[in-house]
Amino acid sequence: MIKGEKESKETNIQVVVRLRPRNTKEITENSSVCISTNGVKGKEIHVRPNSYEVTSKTYTFDRVFGPEASQFLVYNEIVSPILREVLKGYNCTIFAYGQTGTGKT
Repeated sequence: MIKGEKESKETNIQVVVRLRPRNTKEITENSSVCISTNGVKGKEIHVRPNSYEVTSKTYTFDRVFGPEASQFLVYNEIVSPILREVLKGYNCTIFAYGQTGTGKT
């Protein structure tokens, strides 16, 4: 850094995962659950490809919201702070990715 030059702000990219609850069809068909979390809020998801396997793979993210997490909780903890930054004049982006009809709105 050159003397007298302002230090640039750090870019902060976070990956947040929200697992949706099972829908009525999945419950009625008694489909297996292949992804689990450690409660409503955490940092890890556990993926078990099929119900016959005992072991699972664990993936870590900045934040993970389990199926029990409400839209309200996710909004208050993730979206609301970003909107406050936008209102202060900062450029912010929220990128929601997922299958059609899974609640990204």
